[in-house]
Amino acid sequence: MENKFSKFIKKIAHVVLVILILILLGKEVSLFLGITVFIYFLHISIHELGHLIAGLISGYRLNWIRILNIVLYKKKGKYEIRYQPFPGLIGQCSMRPPEDLESAPFVLYHLGGIIANAVSSGLVSVFLMSSLPEFVRSGILIFCATGVLIVVANLVPFGSNDGKNIWNGLKSTNRRIQLNYILQISTDMMEGATFTELEKYIYYNNEEPLTDPYNVAMILLDVNRYEEKYAFQQAKNCLMPLVKNIDKVQHAHKKVVLAEYLFLSLMCSPEDKEIENFMENKWLKVYLSLKQTDTIRVLAAYALIKEQDIKKFETLIVDARSLLEKIIVPTDSKLEAQLIDYLEDIAKN
Repeated sequence: MENKFSKFIKKIAHVVLVILILILLGKEVSLFLGITVFIYFLHISIHELGHLIAGLISGYRLNWIRILNIVLYKKKGKYEIRYQPFPGLIGQCSMRPPEDLESAPFVLYHLGGIIANAVSSGLVSVFLMSSLPEFVRSGILIFCATGVLIVVANLVPFGSNDGKNIWNGLKSTNRRIQLNYILQISTDMMEGATFTELEKYIYYNNEEPLTDPYNVAMILLDVNRYEEKYAFQQAKNCLMPLVKNIDKVQHAHKKVVLAEYLFLSLMCSPEDKEIENFMENKWLKVYLSLKQTDTIRVLAAYALIKEQDIKKFETLIVDARSLLEKIIVPTDSKLEAQLIDYLEDIAKN
């Protein structure tokens, strides 16, 4: 893995490259690109706030809302803001569903972001008819066009977007139940429930393949439940079907699946040659470069079991422990601490 200095140099090189490209493109094109990017992320914020407002109207309560790497979440009755990178995830609004999980309203909650983008674009479009300066009207046009594109991208059902969630929820009771179970799982995890206690919410939708994003979420819950019991082989068995079909797994889940499978392989069959291949996987390399507890825990396991480098292991474990407090979900934090303790016990023996 790259050291800190090489990572720093690479970041500087990226910044310099972007500056050079902007200079070559010229002032007007660079300004246009800058405004477009800003407006895009503004619409993402509007979209997630739309989900929040629609959810509150429908009787949901906020767990957390994420815009890029900034997360606003509720912990022990207080709201906190934290920086937490999650590659592949631009925005997210997770809310606690009403008590009746099988019949909780879901259409308005999932439609809220689309409505917010459409309404904001419509209101701003009024100013296109005004006598504002040309560059302002150009910005308004970009705002409206971006809003329309985001509405279409989220309304037309595909992947795991809002339109697909609404469509599947309307046509399938299984999907509707699964959607609300996942929201309830997020809620209970914020309150510190163990993964064993969350077992009652594990709900697979047999109408969809295992690589469906919501089935993958359930599989990962099962994996964590087994890890909590140190039943690593069972946990690995859960992930095998996903690893065999990794190209069909959603981008946001792909890296997590590979990282956890690598960890479980180290726990169950460290002599497996497949481990070396995993360390060269491009998706996994990106994920393991993140400075967070779960990725460092995987690297520590590799240093201890495969490289047999105790010094490196100890350094990584210290880093992993220091980042535990940055995990916003108590359930995740407790499991990570438990797995770190387990690795330290192996090192001692």
